[in-house]
Amino acid sequence: MKIAWRSIVTMLIVIAFAFAAAAQTPPPYLNISRVTVKPDRVAEWLDIQKQYTAAYKKGGGSLLLVFRNIIGNPYEFMVVTPMENYAQCDGQSFAQKGMAEGDLARLNARRNQVTESVRTTIDKPVAELSYMKEGASVPKMLRMNHTRVRPGMADQYIALMKELVAGYKKIGVPGFRARRVELGGSRNDFYTAIPLEKWAELDEQNLAIEALGEAGYKTWVEKLYQTQSLSEFFIYSYVPEASLAPQQ
Repeated sequence: MKIAWRSIVTMLIVIAFAFAAAAQTPPPYLNISRVTVKPDRVAEWLDIQKQYTAAYKKGGGSLLLVFRNIIGNPYEFMVVTPMENYAQCDGQSFAQKGMAEGDLARLNARRNQVTESVRTTIDKPVAELSYMKEGASVPKMLRMNHTRVRPGMADQYIALMKELVAGYKKIGVPGFRARRVELGGSRNDFYTAIPLEKWAELDEQNLAIEALGEAGYKTWVEKLYQTQSLSEFFIYSYVPEASLAPQQ
Protein backbone atom coordinates (compact mmCIF):
# COMPACT_ATOMS: atom_id res chain seq x y z
CA MET A 1 0.00 0.00 0.00
CA LYS A 2 1.23 3.47 -0.84
CA ILE A 3 0.87 6.15 1.79
CA ALA A 4 -0.59 9.15 -0.06
CA TRP A 5 -1.55 12.58 1.23
CA ARG A 6 -2.97 14.43 -1.73
CA SER A 7 -6.67 14.67 -0.99
CA ILE A 8 -8.21 17.78 0.43
CA VAL A 9 -9.70 15.51 3.05
CA THR A 10 -6.58 13.84 4.37
CA MET A 11 -6.66 17.17 6.10
CA LEU A 12 -6.56 19.10 9.28
CA ILE A 13 -3.01 19.05 10.57
CA VAL A 14 -1.71 19.68 14.00
CA ILE A 15 1.74 20.20 15.29
CA ALA A 16 1.15 17.73 18.07
CA PHE A 17 2.13 15.09 15.53
CA ALA A 18 5.71 16.27 15.71
CA PHE A 19 5.99 15.17 19.31
CA ALA A 20 6.25 11.56 18.20
CA ALA A 21 9.97 12.32 18.35
CA ALA A 22 9.71 12.24 22.12
CA ALA A 23 6.90 9.84 22.90
CA GLN A 24 4.03 7.88 21.42
CA THR A 25 1.60 9.68 23.74
CA PRO A 26 1.22 13.43 23.20
CA PRO A 27 1.79 15.78 26.17
CA PRO A 28 -1.22 17.17 28.09
CA TYR A 29 -0.82 20.62 26.48
CA LEU A 30 1.16 22.34 23.75
CA ASN A 31 2.42 25.91 23.85
CA ILE A 32 2.54 27.14 20.25
CA SER A 33 3.96 30.51 19.20
CA ARG A 34 3.35 31.66 15.63
CA VAL A 35 6.01 34.22 14.82
CA THR A 36 5.98 36.44 11.74
CA VAL A 37 9.51 37.66 11.02
CA LYS A 38 10.47 40.75 9.02
CA PRO A 39 11.35 39.53 5.49
CA ASP A 40 14.92 40.83 5.57
CA ARG A 41 15.64 39.56 9.10
CA VAL A 42 14.97 35.82 8.81
CA ALA A 43 18.61 34.75 9.22
CA GLU A 44 18.94 36.97 12.31
CA TRP A 45 15.75 35.56 13.83
CA LEU A 46 17.03 32.02 13.32
CA ASP A 47 20.29 32.92 15.07
CA ILE A 48 18.32 34.36 17.99
CA GLN A 49 16.08 31.30 18.15
CA LYS A 50 19.13 29.01 18.26
CA GLN A 51 20.33 30.93 21.33
CA TYR A 52 16.89 30.62 22.96
CA THR A 53 16.85 26.91 22.25
CA ALA A 54 20.30 26.51 23.80
CA ALA A 55 19.14 28.38 26.91
CA TYR A 56 15.94 26.31 27.00
CA LYS A 57 18.02 23.11 26.97
CA LYS A 58 20.46 24.41 29.60
CA GLY A 59 17.53 25.36 31.83
CA GLY A 60 16.14 21.83 31.77
CA GLY A 61 13.89 21.76 28.71
CA SER A 62 13.99 18.57 26.66
CA LEU A 63 11.78 19.29 23.64
CA LEU A 64 11.37 22.38 21.46
CA LEU A 65 10.43 22.17 17.80
CA VAL A 66 10.63 24.91 15.17
CA PHE A 67 8.79 24.75 11.84
CA ARG A 68 8.74 27.22 8.96
CA ASN A 69 5.72 27.89 6.79
CA ILE A 70 6.82 27.21 3.21
CA ILE A 71 3.40 27.15 1.51
CA GLY A 72 1.42 30.00 3.04
CA ASN A 73 3.44 32.81 4.65
CA PRO A 74 7.15 31.93 4.21
CA TYR A 75 8.09 34.41 6.95
CA GLU A 76 6.03 32.63 9.58
CA PHE A 77 7.61 30.22 12.05
CA MET A 78 6.01 28.04 14.70
CA VAL A 79 7.79 27.30 17.94
CA VAL A 80 6.26 24.36 19.80
CA THR A 81 6.93 23.21 23.36
CA PRO A 82 5.08 20.75 25.63
CA MET A 83 3.34 21.66 28.89
CA GLU A 84 2.51 19.25 31.68
CA ASN A 85 0.04 21.63 33.35
CA TYR A 86 -0.85 25.30 33.72
CA ALA A 87 1.08 25.54 36.98
CA GLN A 88 4.21 25.32 34.84
CA CYS A 89 3.48 28.91 33.74
CA ASP A 90 3.75 30.20 37.31
CA GLY A 91 7.50 29.70 37.62
CA GLN A 92 10.51 30.64 35.54
CA SER A 93 10.63 29.36 31.99
CA PHE A 94 13.38 26.97 30.95
CA ALA A 95 15.00 29.81 28.98
CA GLN A 96 15.00 32.04 32.08
CA LYS A 97 16.64 29.25 34.07
CA GLY A 98 19.24 28.69 31.37
CA MET A 99 20.40 32.26 30.64
CA ALA A 100 21.48 35.19 32.80
CA GLU A 101 18.79 37.83 33.23
CA GLY A 102 20.75 40.56 31.44
CA ASP A 103 21.67 38.32 28.52
CA LEU A 104 18.06 37.22 28.13
CA ALA A 105 16.85 40.84 28.19
CA ARG A 106 19.28 41.73 25.41
CA LEU A 107 18.18 38.71 23.39
CA ASN A 108 14.54 39.71 23.86
CA ALA A 109 15.32 43.21 22.61
CA ARG A 110 16.98 41.78 19.49
CA ARG A 111 14.05 39.48 18.89
CA ASN A 112 11.59 42.38 19.10
CA GLN A 113 13.54 44.23 16.42
CA VAL A 114 13.31 41.41 13.87
CA THR A 115 9.75 40.30 14.60
CA GLU A 116 6.57 41.70 13.08
CA SER A 117 4.06 39.79 15.21
CA VAL A 118 3.68 36.90 17.66
CA ARG A 119 0.59 34.96 18.62
CA THR A 120 0.65 32.26 21.27
CA THR A 121 -1.98 29.63 22.00
CA ILE A 122 -2.17 26.78 24.46
CA ASP A 123 -3.70 23.75 22.80
CA LYS A 124 -4.83 20.36 24.05
CA PRO A 125 -4.16 17.21 21.99
CA VAL A 126 -7.32 15.27 21.13
CA ALA A 127 -6.35 11.79 22.32
CA GLU A 128 -9.15 9.91 20.56
CA LEU A 129 -8.01 11.32 17.21
CA SER A 130 -4.29 10.78 17.74
CA TYR A 131 -2.04 7.79 17.24
CA MET A 132 1.54 7.22 16.16
CA LYS A 133 3.60 4.37 14.82
CA GLU A 134 6.19 3.28 17.37
CA GLY A 135 9.62 4.72 16.69
CA ALA A 136 8.40 7.62 14.53
CA SER A 137 10.59 10.72 14.43
CA VAL A 138 10.03 14.36 13.60
CA PRO A 139 9.05 14.49 9.90
CA LYS A 140 10.81 16.68 7.36
CA MET A 141 7.55 18.45 6.54
CA LEU A 142 3.99 18.69 7.80
CA ARG A 143 0.86 19.06 5.74
CA MET A 144 -1.17 21.30 7.98
CA ASN A 145 -4.78 22.35 8.11
CA HIS A 146 -6.57 24.69 10.45
CA THR A 147 -10.30 24.05 10.72
CA ARG A 148 -12.83 26.20 12.51
CA VAL A 149 -15.85 24.13 13.46
CA ARG A 150 -19.29 25.71 13.48
CA PRO A 151 -20.53 26.62 16.98
CA GLY A 152 -22.14 23.65 18.69
CA MET A 153 -20.79 21.11 16.20
CA ALA A 154 -17.51 20.07 17.84
CA ASP A 155 -18.88 16.70 18.91
CA GLN A 156 -20.10 15.94 15.38
CA TYR A 157 -16.75 16.94 13.95
CA ILE A 158 -14.83 14.72 16.37
CA ALA A 159 -17.14 11.79 15.65
CA LEU A 160 -16.55 12.14 11.90
CA MET A 161 -12.80 12.37 12.37
CA LYS A 162 -12.89 9.20 14.48
CA GLU A 163 -14.29 7.40 11.44
CA LEU A 164 -11.40 8.62 9.31
CA VAL A 165 -8.79 7.72 11.93
CA ALA A 166 -10.24 4.22 12.24
CA GLY A 167 -9.97 3.83 8.47
CA TYR A 168 -6.39 5.09 8.47
CA LYS A 169 -5.42 2.54 11.09
CA LYS A 170 -6.99 -0.31 9.07
CA ILE A 171 -5.00 0.50 5.94
CA GLY A 172 -1.74 1.00 7.82
CA VAL A 173 -1.28 4.78 7.91
CA PRO A 174 1.58 5.27 10.40
CA GLY A 175 0.15 8.18 12.35
CA PHE A 176 -2.24 11.07 12.79
CA ARG A 177 -2.43 13.78 15.44
CA ALA A 178 -5.12 16.30 16.41
CA ARG A 179 -5.37 19.17 18.84
CA ARG A 180 -7.88 21.79 19.94
CA VAL A 181 -7.22 25.37 21.05
CA GLU A 182 -7.73 25.91 24.77
CA LEU A 183 -6.45 29.48 25.33
CA GLY A 184 -5.40 32.27 22.98
CA GLY A 185 -8.03 31.62 20.32
CA SER A 186 -11.41 30.08 19.58
CA ARG A 187 -12.15 26.68 21.14
CA ASN A 188 -13.84 25.88 17.84
CA ASP A 189 -10.39 25.77 16.22
CA PHE A 190 -8.95 22.29 15.54
CA TYR A 191 -5.71 21.24 13.90
CA THR A 192 -4.49 17.89 12.62
CA ALA A 193 -1.10 16.74 11.36
CA ILE A 194 0.13 14.32 8.71
CA PRO A 195 3.85 13.97 7.94
CA LEU A 196 5.58 14.37 4.62
CA GLU A 197 9.07 13.14 3.86
CA LYS A 198 9.05 14.37 0.25
CA TRP A 199 6.91 16.51 -2.03
CA ALA A 200 6.11 13.58 -4.33
CA GLU A 201 3.77 12.20 -1.67
CA LEU A 202 1.35 15.00 -2.59
CA ASP A 203 1.04 13.54 -6.10
CA GLU A 204 -0.30 10.19 -4.91
CA GLN A 205 -3.89 8.99 -4.64
CA ASN A 206 -6.51 10.17 -2.15
CA LEU A 207 -5.75 8.32 1.08
CA ALA A 208 -9.16 9.13 2.61
CA ILE A 209 -10.90 7.31 -0.26
CA GLU A 210 -8.67 4.31 0.35
CA ALA A 211 -9.52 4.42 4.04
CA LEU A 212 -13.29 4.88 3.69
CA GLY A 213 -14.09 3.54 0.21
CA GLU A 214 -15.45 5.75 -2.56
CA ALA A 215 -19.08 5.63 -1.44
CA GLY A 216 -18.21 6.00 2.23
CA TYR A 217 -15.86 8.86 1.48
CA LYS A 218 -18.50 10.79 -0.45
CA THR A 219 -21.00 10.54 2.39
CA TRP A 220 -18.37 11.30 5.00
CA VAL A 221 -16.98 14.41 3.36
CA GLU A 222 -20.45 15.87 2.80
CA LYS A 223 -21.11 15.54 6.53
CA LEU A 224 -17.69 16.95 7.39
CA TYR A 225 -18.18 20.09 5.32
CA GLN A 226 -21.40 20.78 7.21
CA THR A 227 -19.43 21.06 10.45
CA GLN A 228 -16.86 23.58 9.14
CA SER A 229 -16.90 27.35 8.76
CA LEU A 230 -13.22 27.60 7.76
CA SER A 231 -10.60 25.22 6.46
CA GLU A 232 -7.14 26.34 5.33
CA PHE A 233 -4.08 24.33 4.32
CA PHE A 234 -0.33 24.87 4.68
CA ILE A 235 2.99 23.08 4.33
CA TYR A 236 5.58 23.53 7.07
CA SER A 237 9.16 22.34 7.07
CA TYR A 238 11.08 21.25 10.15
CA VAL A 239 14.02 23.48 11.18
CA PRO A 240 16.32 21.05 13.05
CA GLU A 241 19.16 23.52 13.63
CA ALA A 242 16.88 25.70 15.80
CA SER A 243 15.08 22.80 17.50
CA LEU A 244 15.68 20.46 20.41
CA ALA A 245 14.55 16.86 19.91
CA PRO A 246 15.71 13.56 21.44
CA GLN A 247 17.33 12.25 18.25
CA GLN A 248 19.47 15.37 17.84
